[in-house]
Amino acid sequence: MSASPSRASAGRAAGREIREMAAQPTQRVVVGTVRRAHGLAGELLVALDTDFPDVVFTEGRVLGVEGPGATGLPRTLTLVGARTHRSDGILRFREIQDRTLAERYRGLRLWVERSELVEPSEGEYFLHDLEGMEVRLVDGSPVGRVGRVYEAAGSPYLGVRREEGGELLVPFIGVFVEDVDAEAGVIRIRPPAGLLEL
Repeated sequence: MSASPSRASAGRAAGREIREMAAQPTQRVVVGTVRRAHGLAGELLVALDTDFPDVVFTEGRVLGVEGPGATGLPRTLTLVGARTHRSDGILRFREIQDRTLAERYRGLRLWVERSELVEPSEGEYFLHDLEGMEVRLVDGSPVGRVGRVYEAAGSPYLGVRREEGGELLVPFIGVFVEDVDAEAGVIRIRPPAGLLEL
């Protein structure tokens, strides 16, 4: 079954509290990050990096595991149950039977192969695809390059690395983002007055 991970169009909200979306290999898409163990039976409380949890987290789906601390743990987990808790998910996996083992997954990322996902519609983008893109003003003047994408309540933010050093945070919403040329790898922005001077 196909699924859609977190994606956003200029002008459409995506995300929860601010958190860094780590750059991933091209064929992997992160769909969640483990916050902690939940309960005594080995369930995981997971910060969801998808707008479609009911499609992504289906029974029987195999998720990859990565991140610091993953050494010695199974590199894939088979989902046997999922439910929501506020903006998070509570996930139960066949390979995790108790809280002690579940605690070892704290901070690790869960991913699926990109081939399992439905590609975004026109005007929508997987957030991780924006990383590495060049950022320019609408007049073509260079601003920098997207080093990181942050999710926040309301909209994602582009963390733009400036050539002169430092990071500029640009809200990924239509009023500030003129267009995204995915083929050219360029994002054109119309920043609010004073943003470039920060």
